[in-house]
Amino acid sequence: MTAVDELPAGTRTPARRRLLGAGILVPVLYLLLALWLTWEWWTPLGGRLTSVNEPDTVLFSWLLSWTPHALAEGRFPLFSDAMNHPAGINLMWNNGMALPAVVFAPVTALFGGVATVTVVTALGFAGSASTAFWCLRAMDVCALPAALGGLIFGFSPAMVAQAVGGHPNLVFNVLVPCSCCCPSGS
Repeated sequence: MTAVDELPAGTRTPARRRLLGAGILVPVLYLLLALWLTWEWWTPLGGRLTSVNEPDTVLFSWLLSWTPHALAEGRFPLFSDAMNHPAGINLMWNNGMALPAVVFAPVTALFGGVATVTVVTALGFAGSASTAFWCLRAMDVCALPAALGGLIFGFSPAMVAQAVGGHPNLVFNVLVPCSCCCPSGS
């Protein structure tokens, strides 16, 4: 029996408090960095987009707007005749983001699709980095190396290039599979 096993249930040791603190502090720092990187797109929210690849940003703005619109009308969200009319288009062949479109539908309704691209991109940076951090922590990597690993994953030059290129789908990697979180035996 170890000393940890002898502690009453609910008792937190200083080491556990530090671990919990890092698990909250590091993602908050990632969020602040993401907001700093995308700051120019936030002012005014929905009024600016990347000038590097405007057509892709506009496409993702439409894709993020289409899904809640289609669902509200009782239509199938993965097909649209609003493009390539009258034949329509299968949106599964596009980089549609059905789940983020539904989750961020209130942002789209209040501020528009361009604002949703901004929010998804910023949260994609912070969320992707946080996911990598938590996966590394689950593999018993110390907090500082795990934080650096999350930073490298979430804010790599590839991620920044995709964000500036108007591709929120390639930045929003918050559901990255992690073998340490989902063992193959379960």
